[in-house]
Amino acid sequence: MNKTVFTNNPLNRTAHLRNDVGWIKSIKQDPNTNYIIFYNEKPLINPSSDHLKNSEIKLFNFSQLNELIDNAKYLVFLGQNEEKSFFAIDLSNINQIKENKNIIGESKFIDVRSIAPNLNSESTGILAQAKSMISWNNTYTYCSKCSGIKLETKDAGYKKFCSSCKTEFFPRVDPVVIMLPTYKDKCLLGRQKIFPPRMYSALAGFLEPG
Repeated sequence: MNKTVFTNNPLNRTAHLRNDVGWIKSIKQDPNTNYIIFYNEKPLINPSSDHLKNSEIKLFNFSQLNELIDNAKYLVFLGQNEEKSFFAIDLSNINQIKENKNIIGESKFIDVRSIAPNLNSESTGILAQAKSMISWNNTYTYCSKCSGIKLETKDAGYKKFCSSCKTEFFPRVDPVVIMLPTYKDKCLLGRQKIFPPRMYSALAGFLEPG
């Protein structure tokens, strides 16, 4: 049976080590560590033209991104798999990155949901986590409890902290419902403008409180 898209994440998140600054620093520089670049919340992808799940996430090591890592907008530790660590790195604050052929090459920044049908299930699982965390970091930038001071990023991208009122913020999970209305031998599907040709999906919506 095929794995459900976005659910087959192979990474051990190693959550108990996220707040170990020394450990995070050491794995950042490990030559076996993989980095996934995001720009405007879109990952860098090596696309395939045959639509047969042959597209791939473009991965980088520390030496390739050394000068960019410390200047990144956000750096999120994703986890480990077979002794390899994975980070998502948001370079949206570096406009010229899109013109850097040494980094981009023939790859493209593509919306996660658009490219998902052309990736294997493990890749979609990793991107689901990475995109969610990059998006959360971009959304929670200033403290909503006090004077709107800029929040500090902690725990390798999984916690925000206000140095003024000492409030901690953590990633939220929004409950949703997914449905497939049917009538006799037919079902109702939907699509969005960002979907590739002939792609349709089940219907979904957020749940309101109460």
